[in-house]
Amino acid sequence: MISPADTEGADSPEATNELTLTAVSGGTLVVYIITYPSAEVREMVLQTGMVAGMEDGYSRLESAVL
Repeated sequence: MISPADTEGADSPEATNELTLTAVSGGTLVVYIITYPSAEVREMVLQTGMVAGMEDGYSRLESAVL
């Protein structure tokens, strides 16, 4: 699944989100790739704390499913 990052018009930087779900032995492999238009935009987004928030969310999801 590929979608634009700013689907609700929040004026966030332009990006493409790619989510791939792959069946593997014992579960599902989730790969989520966000592509930004430049390294500068990527660095700006990383400074927002987004990485920690996403890691927390995926950890909670894993705990709920396993």
